[in-house]
Amino acid sequence: MMSEDQRIRKMADSEKAKPQKPKSELICLPNPNLRTPSRRVGLIDQSIFNLAGRMLEQAKLWEEDRQFEMTVGLAAVQIDQLWRVVLIRHNLEKDSDPRFQVLINPKITRTDGPKIEEYEGCLSVPDYYAKVERYQRVRFEALDLAGQPIVASAEGFLARVIQHEIDHLKGIMTVDRVKEPESGFGKLSGDGQIEPVSLDEVKAKGLLEL
Repeated sequence: MMSEDQRIRKMADSEKAKPQKPKSELICLPNPNLRTPSRRVGLIDQSIFNLAGRMLEQAKLWEEDRQFEMTVGLAAVQIDQLWRVVLIRHNLEKDSDPRFQVLINPKITRTDGPKIEEYEGCLSVPDYYAKVERYQRVRFEALDLAGQPIVASAEGFLARVIQHEIDHLKGIMTVDRVKEPESGFGKLSGDGQIEPVSLDEVKAKGLLEL
């Protein structure tokens, strides 16, 4: 059976000549497009297949030079494409497993359990982390690349990833959900630990919507 990654690559424009190493297409704050809601996908056509292929390429490219981090999800808006398409990593524990699931027009239909606050990273907020409250369990719906419906539940870290990526589609960033700005931000240190940073530093980087 063909894997999701193989399907993406087959459907994408594989005949195009590719450079030795692709360039990063990721956009980061303070780019205003990251706070722009994405459009619903009406027709899953070649352009969406190509978009999914580019997203997969960018998801893998980002983590190549990251010693302590891996890509667990990516939204189309993060490569400056305002479509309701996200990638979710199959295995959230192993960076050696490169498979991703494509979700088109995903939406959360139910939340459950207490909200848990944890540091949360984002490819579009490099090196900085934000304390974000997320529901412990969610139920969601989406379409796959073949247009088939997906109805599933998630809990724990996967539920957090799902909520994070769907926030992107609404134009909401992790830094926008911090409830205590004076103590809600951290930065990745050289040894892979998250250390608190001041609100002034976060503001100076242009990460907050003023």
